[in-house]
Amino acid sequence: MKILIVSQFFYPERFLLNDLVVKLIEQGHEVLVLTGQPNYPDGSIFNGYSNYTKWKDDYKGAVILRVPVFPRGKGRAWELVLNYASFVISSILFGVPRVLFKKFDVIFSWGTSPILQAIPSLLIKLFKRKKTYLWVQDLWPETLSSLNMIRSSFLISLVGLVVRFIYMFTDYILIQSPGFERSVIKYGGKSNKIHWLPNWSMAPIKVQESSLNRPSFDKDVFNILFAGNLGKAQSLQTILDAAAILSETSNLKIHLLGEGSEKAWAEKVCNDKKIHNINFLAGCPTEEVPYYFSNCQALLVTLIEDEHISLVIPSKVQTYLAAGRPIIAAVNGQANKILKASEAGLVSPAEDPVALAKNIKKLISYPDNKLEEMAENGKRYYQNHFHQKIVINKLIKLFEDGLS
Repeated sequence: MKILIVSQFFYPERFLLNDLVVKLIEQGHEVLVLTGQPNYPDGSIFNGYSNYTKWKDDYKGAVILRVPVFPRGKGRAWELVLNYASFVISSILFGVPRVLFKKFDVIFSWGTSPILQAIPSLLIKLFKRKKTYLWVQDLWPETLSSLNMIRSSFLISLVGLVVRFIYMFTDYILIQSPGFERSVIKYGGKSNKIHWLPNWSMAPIKVQESSLNRPSFDKDVFNILFAGNLGKAQSLQTILDAAAILSETSNLKIHLLGEGSEKAWAEKVCNDKKIHNINFLAGCPTEEVPYYFSNCQALLVTLIEDEHISLVIPSKVQTYLAAGRPIIAAVNGQANKILKASEAGLVSPAEDPVALAKNIKKLISYPDNKLEEMAENGKRYYQNHFHQKIVINKLIKLFEDGLS
C-alpha cells in the first residue's frame, strides 16, 4: 500500500508519528510524508534544515517533502498563529503541487494541534479522489479555550467552523480517546466515520547504551519521575503544592524531566518557596527515557481540572504502563478511568495536591512486592489494550476498508 502522510510535525521532531512511519515501512508499505521544517519544541529551525534548502529528505525508507514554515519562536500567541498558518499556506503553495503527480492509495493526517494541518490533505483529496484519515490527538477548538490560548468567543466560533469543515469532509476520523467522540459529532463528524485508535508507548522498554552524560539518582530515597511536556495542561502547580506538603518527608525526591512553557516558572517557584524535594532535569531523546524510568520507583502524571482536557488520554499514560513502574496520578476523566482499571498505581482527582501528597506517602510505605504487583498490572494492561502491534493492525485494516 502507498500512503501519503500530511503532518506539520515529523522527524527530527519527536512524535509518535515517526514510529508509525517506521512500522508501516517494516510491513512493506510505501510512505510519502508532506511536512514542515522542524522547529518544535525549540522554536527555531533545527541545525541542518532551512526554509530555503533541504525541501526533500528521507527517513528510514520514507520520502519526506518539506515546506517552509514560520518557526514557533517562544510560543507566544502571535508566533503560534503564524507558525500554524504558514504550514497550511506553504503546503498548499509548495506541497500540494509536488504530490499531485505521486501515486498513493490513502491520505493520512496526523491530527495533533493544530488540527488546521489537515486542510492540505482535503485539498489533495479533491484532486486525487483518495480516502482521507485524520487521527485526532487534540480537541479543537476546546483545547484553545481550556488553555486560554484564545479568549475571544468570536475567534473560538470561527475555529469551530474550520473544524466542522475538516470533520465533514474527512472520510475516517480516528480518535485517541473514546471521550473525543461527542465533540467530533458536535462539530460535524458522523458517528459511522469515527473509530477509536489509541496511542501506544513512544519509549523503548530497555535501557540503551549511551555516550550521553546521564544524571545519577540517590538510591537511598524514593524517586518519582514526571516525564514529558511541562506546559499549562500538566498542572505543575499541583506537583509543587504536593511537594511542599511533603517537605518533611526526607526520603522523597520528585524529578521533572522535560521542557515546556511552564518550566521556568516552576523553577522560580521552587527557588522562591525553597521546595527542595523537586529536581528539574533537561529534556532528553526518547531512547534515553528508559534510563530514567529504571532509576525511579514510581512515575507521575498530572493534568489540570478541565472538562475538555479530561477527555484526553495523555501519551505518557501508555508509556508509563509499558514501562512497568507504579503510577501516581492526579487526573480526571479518561486517564483516571484507565489507570484505575489497570490497577497500576494510585489515582486522585486533578488539581488536588492534598490527595496527591497522601497517595505519594502511601506508595512510599508499600512493600516491594506490592510495588512489583502494580508494575506487572500496568504492563499486562498495556499489552492487552495499547500494544503497538494491536493499534497499527487496526489502522491498516481501516486503510484496507477504505480501498474496498
